[in-house]
Amino acid sequence: MKKAIPILFLIFLLPGCAILGSESYFAAGSNDGKPEWAGDPAVFHITGNPDSVRYVKDEIEFIVYSSHLASGTYSFGPCIPIPLPVIPVFGLHHSEHDGPIQISFSVLQSHMPYRLIKATLLADDKSLSPKKITAYQHNSSDGKSISHEAFLPLSLVDKSTYVLTYDILSSSTAVYELVFFMQDESGSKFFKDKISFEQDTATTFACVP
Repeated sequence: MKKAIPILFLIFLLPGCAILGSESYFAAGSNDGKPEWAGDPAVFHITGNPDSVRYVKDEIEFIVYSSHLASGTYSFGPCIPIPLPVIPVFGLHHSEHDGPIQISFSVLQSHMPYRLIKATLLADDKSLSPKKITAYQHNSSDGKSISHEAFLPLSLVDKSTYVLTYDILSSSTAVYELVFFMQDESGSKFFKDKISFEQDTATTFACVP
């Protein structure tokens, strides 16, 4: 035990911390979009399917993903010089979202004005429209996002995020679908897609500075 104390002390003195954990979420899949991970790019997903879909359509590029359900930590340790998350952790698991389902449209770039016409969630033999839409638009002056309530049809602005809230508990279904329609403001270009969201859990690894 006396030898272990200096070793642990040296571990905590090292810069950075390696964390091995998990994330529970709804994995996203689509025929038209490219599945990929959203969120913190520093987190490496060892297992699991991507939680988002990226689209590049004409003059608009955006990502669609759903809120995560829970996360947990298995172990941690030093990150430098060699990542060693060797110290086990027990009971460090928490739910991040246990209310209505939230689906986000994050616009990366929009050279041509597009509008989200409809976004219907299909789950448990129900067809749901969003009960609330919150728009987070980028403020170039101070770099912060300004949030406000929005309604469909929704104009999609460059570097903005739109959170659609649906009144159905995340635990009520393991799989659901989002059907959405988009159109440019002239009405000449139109497309729709269907995303299947299925519950999944990924093993994650991250080095925190």
